[in-house]
Amino acid sequence: MDTYLMITTNNYVWKRHQTSTCHMNYEDFSLPYLYIQILTFQENYVSHLKLPCLKTLYTDIRSLTEAKRCAFQQINTLLQSNGRQLHEFDILPNDLSYADLEDDTREVATEKSIIVSEKDQRAMQNLNKKQKLTLDTIIRKVESNNGGAFFIDGPGGIGKTFLYRALLAYIRLKGQIALAAAISGIATLLLPRGRTTHSRFKIPLDLTDRSNCRISKQSSLGILIKTCTILIWDEAPMEKKRQAIEALDDLLQDLMESTKIFGGKVVVLGGDFWQTLPVVRNGSKHDIITACITN
Repeated sequence: MDTYLMITTNNYVWKRHQTSTCHMNYEDFSLPYLYIQILTFQENYVSHLKLPCLKTLYTDIRSLTEAKRCAFQQINTLLQSNGRQLHEFDILPNDLSYADLEDDTREVATEKSIIVSEKDQRAMQNLNKKQKLTLDTIIRKVESNNGGAFFIDGPGGIGKTFLYRALLAYIRLKGQIALAAAISGIATLLLPRGRTTHSRFKIPLDLTDRSNCRISKQSSLGILIKTCTILIWDEAPMEKKRQAIEALDDLLQDLMESTKIFGGKVVVLGGDFWQTLPVVRNGSKHDIITACITN
């Protein structure tokens, strides 16, 4: 049986052709995922894959050396999730060492290995004027390294999630880390690699005025949060001001060793105040309003 592989120019198709049956089988893979599939199950085809193919996803945004390091770091992380190691294969270029691929914690490496979909890449070009203005304003603050806090308000369907996805795509395409979180699991499904705020920042479920995010500076999660460029928190109006959002502020100030708001990080909060407000057990209208982040 004669079998061959072809990688198309957009890096998303693995075409497998078996001439004995004249059957074409298409499977959608991003390039690094395709590469580990070949390493793991089709090692005899490794020699046919050229290094330039691995760099295609990165050449527009990184130097050649950095592109190779990021590509192989991502492949190494994916191999580890499959119980294999990159050193099992003789494919690492001479100008890279295995130490270059192990500088990041697993959490950092996982976030850096996120593949931005073509749909999210196109979102940056499809923003309306107000969305583009908002995106540019946040990006300027990110690139200034001065930190800042933003709130994106608007009713459902106005395009807040679309803006979040464009912002996440921009940051991640630059090889930086953007963390996305939301109060509910349903909301996180709309954000690429989104997590609930309680999961991402270890906010206790039973909140009190003394609650804090129990994340140490030396932990892998602490290193991830410290390394990230921007944090996006959707459905923020549903959270209690002091007991959740201010707990995150305390955490970031501790991790960054800074007294600036959110430790000098760029934090984007978003949501709709006309939807669900914070739930205060046995609370009055005054208690609920007091718990809102507007106070």
